[in-house]
Amino acid sequence: RVEIWWYMIRREFLEGLGFEFGNNQYNADVVFTLRLLMNSQRIGYAPYSVHRYYQSSDSLMRTKDPFKRKRLLIAIFNMVKDLDIYVDSVTNSSNELSEDIIAILNKRRDQFSFFFLIKLSVSGMRADSLKRKVESLKEMDVYPLRTYIGNKYSFKYQLLNLMINNEHALFPLALLYRFIKKFQG
Repeated sequence: RVEIWWYMIRREFLEGLGFEFGNNQYNADVVFTLRLLMNSQRIGYAPYSVHRYYQSSDSLMRTKDPFKRKRLLIAIFNMVKDLDIYVDSVTNSSNELSEDIIAILNKRRDQFSFFFLIKLSVSGMRADSLKRKVESLKEMDVYPLRTYIGNKYSFKYQLLNLMINNEHALFPLALLYRFIKKFQG
């Protein structure tokens, strides 16, 4: 998990690393947590449920406010970009990392990219803006997604993955969503 609130971390360990959260106010913990885990010598697990996550209907992730939704899309895109930079730096470092760890990092990046593209498609954004974002993902070599949806996921996710990974399906999907939303009021 990449959300920092899943973990209890020794203060001395954090201070010794000197890591800081990035400027992305919505997703700063993602790269921070990955960096933290990658630099850990040991990790323990306690099978106790000590945290409750409340999903509010008016939360930022579920907001209907167009201004907040646009800010959220920008934040998610920046997080994908930061994560891609981190994955590239770890992959290209001189440290010997197992292929499994690199595969996990790539899968995480693709997961965030997948959900970014879903949110982008249903955002009501104009087609030219959507195409520019997809082009930016291509420049980062993040699109098309390579590792996200596999056989263990539901048919819905497999179908969405096929549509998202195919620009000829992605753009009409976004237009269809805008069309449906327009008539729903």
